[in-house]
Amino acid sequence: MNDKTLIIIGTYNEATNIVELINQLQSLDVNIDILVIDDNSPDGTAQAVKELQNRYNNINIIERSGKLGLGTALIAGFKEALRCNYKKIITMDADLSHQPKYIPDMIKTLNKYNLGIGSRYVKHGGTSGWPFRRRFLSRYGNLYAKTILHVPINDLTAGFMGIDTEHLKKVDLDNIQGVGYAFIQEIKYKLYKKGAQVKEIPIIFQERTIGQSKISSNIIKEGIIMPWKLKFSND
Repeated sequence: MNDKTLIIIGTYNEATNIVELINQLQSLDVNIDILVIDDNSPDGTAQAVKELQNRYNNINIIERSGKLGLGTALIAGFKEALRCNYKKIITMDADLSHQPKYIPDMIKTLNKYNLGIGSRYVKHGGTSGWPFRRRFLSRYGNLYAKTILHVPINDLTAGFMGIDTEHLKKVDLDNIQGVGYAFIQEIKYKLYKKGAQVKEIPIIFQERTIGQSKISSNIIKEGIIMPWKLKFSND
């Protein structure tokens, strides 16, 4: 079993942010490898990561043929983690909205729990830089999904999460429905239904300062539909 924690980051047009993020991750006093899954970013994200590989020996990259979605990117990362026998994995956004300073606490959480969630909606958690409309939609969306699925998770849409790979093996990754951000709801729900012990740790989610948000109307629609799909799924 690989004792390092694998940090999995999906990217699309994050050339500037990914450099800063990786540099911050490298400054932490933790034993990690970094895996970037890039969806053929036209801004040179993959090339920026390759240049960092000349400085750091713990970075790998998977380059995909097109913009295939966050969900499929993370599944590719999960499968690579299982292939390489990592014990712990952490997913985070490339845009610095998930601050690396929370990584050590997430790693410690995975010593006791199967699923750690960097949560905006527990005591001392929150967001920074969001307008009221986005705060309302996020808060309501999480309450909506939690109510439908009857799970004791306050932040089902959080992309910053840690997973014990022994528990991840219980989930059929080839039977995941979510392509985009709805995948984040789905994987948490399926891990919980497979008996995962869950711990939410408070984080402050920082709004990106560089680049454009990937949230779209299609992503919102998928997020609305996904809880109902999961509720009536046999998996």
